[in-house]
Amino acid sequence: MSKLYDWNSGAVEELKRLWTGGLSATEIAVAMNIVSRDAVLGKVHRLKLPKRRVFKPLKAKPAPRPKRSTANVNILRTPAAPVGPRRLFAAAPPVENAWEPLEGSSPVSLLESREGQCKWPVGDPVLFCGCQAIEKRSYCEHHYQMSIGAGTSSERAAVRRGISIGMRETA
Repeated sequence: MSKLYDWNSGAVEELKRLWTGGLSATEIAVAMNIVSRDAVLGKVHRLKLPKRRVFKPLKAKPAPRPKRSTANVNILRTPAAPVGPRRLFAAAPPVENAWEPLEGSSPVSLLESREGQCKWPVGDPVLFCGCQAIEKRSYCEHHYQMSIGAGTSSERAAVRRGISIGMRETA
């Protein structure tokens, strides 16, 4: 803990003299052997000594730059050809009967479905495919391929070249 300064009447008079003399709080703290400038500022505040503001001369503002003429700019610009919406992903080919049960499967209701069964919705009352699901997946192989779609053009090209795509592997 820092040592408290003893503000006796002589110290207060010295502080007032130095403060009105224009010394900074740091200079007063050094001159009076006070631990910190904050102690000086606190005492100045409690004594309600006049505040001093140091005004720095303002720099002259630079002259404003002349505005550019826009008369010639429009002549140089040619209107861009309208661009239609960009498609980031190729649309997956429509799958006929995507919501119909697979041949040989026996659809199950939500209450009848078990872990490891395909959860692809099929039928008018909501039923699920019920085929054996891929390990750690919600769908069987057929429905999983439908869920991931055709992929991007680069993914489809990679598949054509026989390159394995990590996120699209099924087993």
